[in-house]
Amino acid sequence: MIRVGIVGTGLIAREHAQAIAMVRGAVSLVAAADIDSAKLDGFCGSFRVPRRYGDPHELIVDPKVDLVAITTPPVAHEELVVAALENGKHVFCEKPLAHSLVSAVRIAQVEALHPGRLAVSHQLRYEASYRRLLWLCKNGWIGEVQSAQVERHSYIPHANHGKSGWWGSWKVAGGGVLLTQLVHELDLLLLLMGRPLSVTASMDTRYTEIESEDYVEATFRFENGATARCVASVNSGRSGGGFTVRGSHGTVSLPLRINVKDSSLIPKALAALDKALPDTRLPSSSLINRGLRFVGRRLGTKAKPTLTPHAVLYQKIVHNMELGQPLPIPSADAMGSLELCFAAYESALTGKEVSVPLHPASTVYRGVLKEDYDARKCSWEKPELKERPVVKTNVNRNLVRVGLVGLDTSHATSFASILHDPDNSFHIPGARVVAAYPGGSYDMPISISRVDGFTNELKHKYGVPIMDAPEDVADACDIVCILASDGRVHPALFQAVAGRCRSAFVDKPFAVSTEDAQHMFTHADRTGTRIFTTSAFRYADGLVDALNSIRATGERINTCRVRYWLQLQETQGRYFWYGIHASEMLLTIMGKGIRSVEVSEQGNRDTIMVWHESGHQSYLVGSRDDGTFHVSIDTDMRTLEVDLGPSSPSLAARVLASALDVLTDGHFPRLWSATAAGSVSGCRSGRAFDPDQKETLEVIGLLDAAQRSFSSKERAAV
Repeated sequence: MIRVGIVGTGLIAREHAQAIAMVRGAVSLVAAADIDSAKLDGFCGSFRVPRRYGDPHELIVDPKVDLVAITTPPVAHEELVVAALENGKHVFCEKPLAHSLVSAVRIAQVEALHPGRLAVSHQLRYEASYRRLLWLCKNGWIGEVQSAQVERHSYIPHANHGKSGWWGSWKVAGGGVLLTQLVHELDLLLLLMGRPLSVTASMDTRYTEIESEDYVEATFRFENGATARCVASVNSGRSGGGFTVRGSHGTVSLPLRINVKDSSLIPKALAALDKALPDTRLPSSSLINRGLRFVGRRLGTKAKPTLTPHAVLYQKIVHNMELGQPLPIPSADAMGSLELCFAAYESALTGKEVSVPLHPASTVYRGVLKEDYDARKCSWEKPELKERPVVKTNVNRNLVRVGLVGLDTSHATSFASILHDPDNSFHIPGARVVAAYPGGSYDMPISISRVDGFTNELKHKYGVPIMDAPEDVADACDIVCILASDGRVHPALFQAVAGRCRSAFVDKPFAVSTEDAQHMFTHADRTGTRIFTTSAFRYADGLVDALNSIRATGERINTCRVRYWLQLQETQGRYFWYGIHASEMLLTIMGKGIRSVEVSEQGNRDTIMVWHESGHQSYLVGSRDDGTFHVSIDTDMRTLEVDLGPSSPSLAARVLASALDVLTDGHFPRLWSATAAGSVSGCRSGRAFDPDQKETLEVIGLLDAAQRSFSSKERAAV
């Protein structure tokens, strides 16, 4: 059993801890260190780490630690790697190897005295889809490799960058999206294309408040004549990316797709690929196999989890340690992609093509200085915000132009049908979808797998123009509906459209952290943009009728119990995916003023106990096996059981009409209400339950606190 100690307990450390847990029986997490005691305690509590150190060097000299995993900001890598190697430890260092080339060279010099003991975390080498792409290219199925096109668009939580965080600081991180994100793909390009010759690059800070680059474009030339074009961004409103390799006989791209001149070779190529890399094959989608998996889930049979790339790399490291062999991905391998990054920095700062390898006298060899970056000639100018006339939303006159951003949810086509089709039973006149942007998140199968279908339906069935960017949608519209199912990208998408349109509706989950939610409201105030979000469940007939009945009789609500489907989406935290519906209903019933929460887990059920400033308690109960949404309300006179099911067919219309009502001056009605039908100003029963900014922040805060409570096993303040 290899015993691991982790130094640094931030977000990436959690990925390491989860990877270690996957490799059971071979490796165990026995210690952690961090100078931030609160972060250290939370991490050790979440992963049941027995020993904790406030001084990383105490962990390094711990005789019960065999492998030191370094997950600190890059500026600390050199000191910690060198100390661990000199104390006889094996070391697993997160990428990038260092925050500067000169620091990386010093690490390599010490590693040479302790050969085979250092591994660097370029884990994408072990990701199944990249392994399959590289195998097809290296085994000649697309002929001689001639070019590649790479895109990476990712998300960094607002709590981790800007003035209060280290991410994006030149002195601490060494750079931004290029050095900390795109470096992964550059590592793969070197495996694929060999020795590089030169790079031409440009960069900007467009979407965040960091001091380094959050957007980069670069073209790399290789000795074999091949070229690679790379584009990367963070918090731009886009998520995921692509990796396409063109050869003399065809192309291969991710998500995996191969095209060759002789199409009869494609089945042979895929068969050979599956035979060569059987562990990378996707589960069969045949009806029989899907049925077997469904039955297994119903019987409670747990499928063997797919190892993450980090977990596979831990397996390789442990295997080599046990056999006394050198660890995979030594510093010599990691130096290649690091050098490409700094060559790109020099090119972007000077405006010239830069040759590789870099000379030690290069201006960026010791790192990039903030003043040098600030002095570059910026090629991108932020557009001035446009003043738009207020659009009067009258059902008989001025048409409200609606734009859709993020076409990975059924709301995209439902909204179009409701607005365009007069035969739709929930038709809302007076507004029309006039532009849309597809989007989609590649690391969310439930997102990226649906984009093409919904985009094609909008384009061909409803005649909606498809735009190249969210900004293009905003320029064409009065109201933008941000529908992207990935809450991580909502802040960046809103930032892209705010000020260009008057109003924006943001679908669930509004955000996946309190910091992101606050950032969006702050940006809305700064740009004068109306912003609104809500769960459709607030307006379900049963809940609205129950609450109106309670108000009419003057009863006092003592408590409520909201049951919901705890469907887990890995990228959205534990509770934000469907838990946001339950949280919104609870706030609708109990009102604002939540003090704290505590989570208890029993089997496939999570119970969130909520304490209110009024002294009352309420409960959110999520079940992973049961898709039921149900509400129980206890007053001082009776108990009401609320059935939410009958409203399900009309929920999309309700949330759309609510957004139109709140965000326009003409006040669209809630057309399911008989008293409001046909009128643009009629009263509607659910208007009193529209959430304001403070309530939305409390909804997000409740879920944020619940996630902290789940990790720490303790009560958490909201």
